[in-house]
Amino acid sequence: MKRPRITTIAPILLAALLLVGPAAGADSRDGNFWNRLGPLEKVVYVLGFFDGQTYAEEVFGIATLLAQTQKDPKTGEREMVDIETARSIQRPSEVASKVLERDFGDVAPRQLVAGLDKIYMDYRNTRIRLHKAIGVVAASIRGETDDSIAKQLERERKGAAQK
Repeated sequence: MKRPRITTIAPILLAALLLVGPAAGADSRDGNFWNRLGPLEKVVYVLGFFDGQTYAEEVFGIATLLAQTQKDPKTGEREMVDIETARSIQRPSEVASKVLERDFGDVAPRQLVAGLDKIYMDYRNTRIRLHKAIGVVAASIRGETDDSIAKQLERERKGAAQK
């Protein structure tokens, strides 16, 4: 089997660096950052966001399971805590999972990209952090009223102005 030549790999690496360059150098993930991204970069960012949500949900689930155990000081083995403690620990995990499913369960990446583009077209929204704007887009996709979305954006603008 032939190994790829450097002349084949170099252009691919250069193209990849050019694609992620603006994303890697940005200090803050806000509308200014978003508006500098190209169409492909926006889709890649959103896909990464979705993957990050999935990863966070798994880590949170594992942490919840670990929190439901305690180490026996004599044997070093882990054993379950009492059932009431275990249930109280598991509730936040269940809530987080439901919120993620509600906000992003049926959302396609192109929907988030289109919503973020719309939000960041308004110069007043460019200082809103990207993760906050994603929440607003998710609320809009869920069917919240235009009035509710406008109020959320106003709150996020005020919050961004204070930072």
